[in-house]
Amino acid sequence: ELKREYLNYLKWTEPLVLMLELVENEVQAVRVVKLALEVDLKLGARLAGAVKLKFQEQTVGLVAGLEIPQLLKIKLLGITSSESALPFLIQVLQDKEDYIRISAVEALDKIGTEAVITAVIQALKDENYELRRNAVEVLGKIGTEAATYALIQALQDENSGVRSSAAGALGKIGTEAAVTALITALQDENSGVRKIAAEALSKIGTEAAISVLIHALQDEHYGVRSNAAEALGKIGTEAAISVLIHALQDEHYDVRSNAAEALSKIGTEAAISVLIHALQDEHYDVRSNAAEALGQIGTEAAIPGLIHALQDKNYDVRSSATYALGQIGTEAAITALIQVLHDEDFIAIKAAKAMGTIGTETAINALIQALQDENYYVRSSATYALAEIGKKAAITALIQAVEDERNNIRSHAASNAAEALGKVGTEAVIMALIQALQDERYAIGSNAAEALGKIGTKAAIPALIPALQDKRYAIRSSAAEALGKIGTEAAIPALIQVLQNKCYVIRSNAAEALGKIGTEAAIAALIRALQDEDDYIRSNATEALGQISTGAAITALINALQDKCYFVRRKAAEALGKIGTEAAIPTLIPALQDERYDVRSNAAEALGKIGTEAAITALIPALQDEDYDVRKRAAYALGRIGKEAAITALIPALQDEDYDVRSIAADALGKIGKEAAITALIPALQDEDYVVRIKAAEALGKIGKEAAIPALSLALQDEDYFVRRKAAEALGEIGKEAAIPALSPALQDEDYVVRIKAVEALGEIGTEATITALSPALQDENHVVRIKAAEALGEIGTEAAIPALSTALQDENHVIRRKAAEALGKMGTEAAIPALIQYLQDEDYFVRSNTAEALGKMGTEAAINQLVQALKQGKFVSINQGKTFNYAINLLEQIQQRYQFYNPTLIQPIPTPEPQPYIPSTKKMYILHLSDLHITTSDQANQWSNQLAEDLSNELDIPHLDALILSGDIANYSIPQEYQAAEQFLHNLRQDFPLEAEQIIIVPGNHDLNWQQSEQAYHLMDRKNYQGKLQEGDYIKETDSIIRVRDEDAYKQRFVNFSNFYQAVTNQPYPQEYDQQGILYHLRQQNLLFLGLNSAWQLDHHYRSRASINMNALSKALTEIRRNRDYDNCLKIAVWHHPLISVYEDRITDDSFLQQLAVAGFRFFLHGHIHEAKTSNYRYDMSQDGRKLDQICAGTFGAPTQELITGTPWQYNLLQFEPDKLTVRTRRRTKENGAWEADSIWRQGKGTSSVDYYSIHLRN
Repeated sequence: ELKREYLNYLKWTEPLVLMLELVENEVQAVRVVKLALEVDLKLGARLAGAVKLKFQEQTVGLVAGLEIPQLLKIKLLGITSSESALPFLIQVLQDKEDYIRISAVEALDKIGTEAVITAVIQALKDENYELRRNAVEVLGKIGTEAATYALIQALQDENSGVRSSAAGALGKIGTEAAVTALITALQDENSGVRKIAAEALSKIGTEAAISVLIHALQDEHYGVRSNAAEALGKIGTEAAISVLIHALQDEHYDVRSNAAEALSKIGTEAAISVLIHALQDEHYDVRSNAAEALGQIGTEAAIPGLIHALQDKNYDVRSSATYALGQIGTEAAITALIQVLHDEDFIAIKAAKAMGTIGTETAINALIQALQDENYYVRSSATYALAEIGKKAAITALIQAVEDERNNIRSHAASNAAEALGKVGTEAVIMALIQALQDERYAIGSNAAEALGKIGTKAAIPALIPALQDKRYAIRSSAAEALGKIGTEAAIPALIQVLQNKCYVIRSNAAEALGKIGTEAAIAALIRALQDEDDYIRSNATEALGQISTGAAITALINALQDKCYFVRRKAAEALGKIGTEAAIPTLIPALQDERYDVRSNAAEALGKIGTEAAITALIPALQDEDYDVRKRAAYALGRIGKEAAITALIPALQDEDYDVRSIAADALGKIGKEAAITALIPALQDEDYVVRIKAAEALGKIGKEAAIPALSLALQDEDYFVRRKAAEALGEIGKEAAIPALSPALQDEDYVVRIKAVEALGEIGTEATITALSPALQDENHVVRIKAAEALGEIGTEAAIPALSTALQDENHVIRRKAAEALGKMGTEAAIPALIQYLQDEDYFVRSNTAEALGKMGTEAAINQLVQALKQGKFVSINQGKTFNYAINLLEQIQQRYQFYNPTLIQPIPTPEPQPYIPSTKKMYILHLSDLHITTSDQANQWSNQLAEDLSNELDIPHLDALILSGDIANYSIPQEYQAAEQFLHNLRQDFPLEAEQIIIVPGNHDLNWQQSEQAYHLMDRKNYQGKLQEGDYIKETDSIIRVRDEDAYKQRFVNFSNFYQAVTNQPYPQEYDQQGILYHLRQQNLLFLGLNSAWQLDHHYRSRASINMNALSKALTEIRRNRDYDNCLKIAVWHHPLISVYEDRITDDSFLQQLAVAGFRFFLHGHIHEAKTSNYRYDMSQDGRKLDQICAGTFGAPTQELITGTPWQYNLLQFEPDKLTVRTRRRTKENGAWEADSIWRQGKGTSSVDYYSIHLRN
């Protein structure tokens, strides 16, 4: 009863340990241990070491007396953690097998008390160096005086690896008793030992080591010299200055670099001359560190050398020199820093900051001149620096720049000067600009109006309104534009008057300004503007009304569809489509007959977006339009509406003269998904254009009826391999056994991707009849086909597939053997266990690992008994030098943990447990996760997309992508040109990997908000004039009396460029309202549900460290998920940009929302921002099958070099989903023009090599 009710259950193990520690009766204690050994050997060993010390000789003796393989016995004795195990372990240290003796040392490590020191010291004499090194590690952990003495002796070991480990262990212990020995080790014949000895001395940090470290700077190996220089820098002694100066002439750059860094830490002026000379060093790292050192020392004598370094060919050197000149802070550097303003963006910013730090009149004047530069980043940097200086001279100069009437100043400087003045934001600035509005020189008044608009203060309105009546055109135009940016109702009457102005440009600006203000009074004015005689005024008014989207605006837009000017009608149709109101349908339908093709085209598209059945009748005739673009958009619209009534009209469109129309018609029929379309789609499989044939095959697969199988079977013979691929895929979607005869020959297709698709299709069909067809694919010449065949057999999951998968044990490719093991594990049947245990003996680490994983995932009770039997067999235990044993013992523990008992034979029948929450069988899906692209140019777009496609196609053999995730920081400065480059990047990538708009998940990051627009949204005002309560975080305090208050509507515009990009890619507008920014992406075919969240919604140019998740947005999304039954069985994944764990302040500090995600059934959350791939786990409840979220963080795909984390290259993640497992594969690129390669950064366990992937079980 004790065995059955208590000992056999893991939940009682720790309580029993505590109880046994109190048992005074030896007989009773020994009896419990004996019973425990009968239940489970590891349990018995654990309890044997838990009894009182006086009983342990007997209880541990029970373990030592077991007739089991020696390796298992050693493991058990280590589990006891008892000193009573020492006699046996000491004896085992004489065993002839190395791996046995190594295991004995590992067991001594588990005991870990001073009592083991003698035995471990004895092990230091073993002939096996690996064992001696392990012994050194054990002594390092114990860390006592006796252990230290033994480690000092180990510094004399014949093996350099042992000596290195001993030196490292002494450094960790940190005792000064080791200093003398470590000093001696600096003379070791092996450079690795000397190097680690120097490092150890730097950790101990004693001055006693200084002289020998100085001597080590003369070592023959550069690594020793380098570490010695670093150590001397940490100790910080002036006694080392002369030798460190000499080390700046070392033959190896690493030594010179560390010497320069060490001198910067010591901070002596004696080194200045040699550091200046080091600015000419042949290696950039030395030059960069020398520049940094000179900046920290801060001497003017370094200025000429640093100025020269500003021309260095290396970016890091120029950057360090620029920063150093700013630290020194002398006017002598200004001329050179002005030149640096033309350097790369980040260096230009540093140069501007440096001049701002200097802050003299000369620096101010130079920065003012820089406002005229043609380069945007130079002007921006100068603006920033002048605003930071904030002195009266800077303000005066900026005002003068605004007031300058020269054309070159007007074109290049005025707006940037206005920005700078806006940052300064004093009343004096505003008054000066208002005064400048009255200047008789028109350019000055125009500049002043523009500046006031950028500052955005309401105080300027009284001055700007009269300017609308100025006799000079430029003044009137700039004033109208400025009032629009300020966006206040006070300006409406004046703007309405301006709509009557004779100059169409001024009227156009006024119409646009009224649209931005967006109140009822503004709407009325815009409606009147629709009657203006000028076409462009009406066009602007139409576009502005489209942004407002109220009832009155919609009515006006409907009327605008009758405008005499075609581009007014075109914009009206486009605007109504965006608004999506059904009220527009009666007017949009006649627009399909418009004389202009682009009006008809936009009307068709608008009707599709509105998406009601009422539009179908009108759209059907549009399929006969003379313009192909109209026909194309009509077909797309009908597919989007998705009603059966459109089928009859779409069928003739399959015969259209334009292949694009035919292609979209086929796609539309597939979306509607009715059987009536099959007859027409079948002939389309013979279309002359391969894209049409592909879409026809895809459509037939979506419709999913068996009637299409014969035609799709014929399509498997198509001359184009893309068509054959899609035909095979479609047959898999239909999933009927009738397709097997056609798919079986496709396994011999010349195109390996066709063969893959055929294998996957057979797996989708998933009956036992497919096993016969799939088995030969395990012998395919292409390893990916063989892998897919193994996976498919696992998906079928019947015992009939076991013989075929067992033969894969003989495959020469270890990946095939791994996949076969996984497939056997997925079956979950006890019949597969013997084969899997056989796989555990494979020579390949990954095969053993995957087998253990498969068995653990299967986790049947029968596996426990069979593993226990295997572990008792000496031959099984000794295979692969005990490596198979380690897998088996860990696997046994894993399965026992899952079931929470040790021995299934002791279990009484229990009621069937409640089923676990359904995890979708996500079959072989590939999701590309990119983050932090920071893309800036079209050249990058073309180069990066090509590099990525090459890697995915040729290196990783990825046949398709199921989704693409961009987790923020798509752009670098959030300007339109960058997003155009990003669009080009995605367009190029989608040529290789076709993705629908809904398969692309995009969230913004902090680089996706435009800081210039953020600044413009804050308006300067006197605090006493503000009405209402000031909310913390909604305003910026400039002075005690002056604040900047946020205009919420203008503030949301900081995401406008990202929003335009989002709409261009996804065909959906990005919501402006923060509580709508929890966007769901439902991929039905993949059974995936993504939730995209904006973690940058509270960030701006001033508040840069308040990343968070909007709780209203999250709540609305979770409510939708809860109420929509289509989402119940989806695998749920959340995506945002910012991390929850970071050493920096710009992380999400409130992670309580993770609880809501876990409760809602989310399994993963993906993000970026930290420019380094990471993973972690969050558990909502701690039960074995508890809800949990795994974090998957992608590194930066394309950040500028200076923003990379040291030692971490460019990275991206590829997520591969299988039924019960997600594999995250990390790729890296170390050179800008280089290729992507595996990034082996993920550790798989102690003593094993790192690999480029990690796996996460989808079943808890």
